[in-house]
Amino acid sequence: MSRRLVNCVFYTALIANVAVGQAVRITSFDFNQDPLLEGWRIYGQGELFSWDSVNGRVNVTWDSRLPNSYFFYPIGYELNRHDSFGVGIDFYLDEIVPGINPAKSAAPFEIAMGFIRVADATGPGFLRGTGINSPNLVEFDFFPDPGGEWVWGPSLTLIIFSTNSSHYSHGGFYPGELVPGVRYRLEMVYDGSSGTLLGTLYTNGQLWVEIPVAYLPSTFTDFRVDAFAICSYSDEGQWPGYEGSIYARGWVDNVVLSVPPPPVQELAGQVRDVDGNRIWEVSFLSGTNWVYTLERTGDFTNWEVVGGVVPGNGGRLTLVDTNPPIDRAFYRVVAHKP
Repeated sequence: MSRRLVNCVFYTALIANVAVGQAVRITSFDFNQDPLLEGWRIYGQGELFSWDSVNGRVNVTWDSRLPNSYFFYPIGYELNRHDSFGVGIDFYLDEIVPGINPAKSAAPFEIAMGFIRVADATGPGFLRGTGINSPNLVEFDFFPDPGGEWVWGPSLTLIIFSTNSSHYSHGGFYPGELVPGVRYRLEMVYDGSSGTLLGTLYTNGQLWVEIPVAYLPSTFTDFRVDAFAICSYSDEGQWPGYEGSIYARGWVDNVVLSVPPPPVQELAGQVRDVDGNRIWEVSFLSGTNWVYTLERTGDFTNWEVVGGVVPGNGGRLTLVDTNPPIDRAFYRVVAHKP
């Protein structure tokens, strides 16, 4: 369950101004500033990701011999199959070595970037190579040809994994190869209304390839993602005889994230007198894909729900405590996915 908490204090009229009401929240990064000071984070092997302050970009190494590692930007709330979101990113490869581990060179292994759910992707049981232990992914993958006895060929694909990895979707593999020394731009968009994931690659500002579209099948349940990440996956857990590995170096730059706005915006609270009775109410701009509750506490330890669960309407929503205590109390709005 995705929970978005917004605290508000009793007797305070204007609590917060979270964001301007809009259909899309766009955040861009040119990496001319240290990304760790702009909200980006690193998980796992820190040496795989480093800020190049001279050129204004982030150097990246994908090394499947190491544990799962990520350079990621938290969105701040979860997105699911009904939301629409996307990313644009420049990337460049200096070197790519498929089958870097001789014991794992029979099959291809990917370099990846896309949307993850941080709690899952950083968990001990998350193994991308198994195909069944990597929940909540919406990502772009490149699989180089490892050579050897299997004839695989290089391929590009888009893939979506459900919340329990029992369902996944991809549109097939395009026989394209990422070449060191070429600057690429990936534009990847998930459309929540149609359940489709589209990806386009450009080189030198010109269209290079449209990756086969990934469609959610009728059996697909849901996914939850809350961050965009450059993913260096471990090659542990693969099927015997079909193991792959990879090593690659390059950089990323000019990231533009497009996501729905936060579930609570333009939050304001007040005490009102209604027919001689004092009430506390909080109003805010809500989302259509969220449900909300108002909670109250006197000690920040025990919270109680006041009122019921109210679905968002895409406009201004008001939650009310019709029986507030005489002395001071504290309130929060809880938003979560249904």
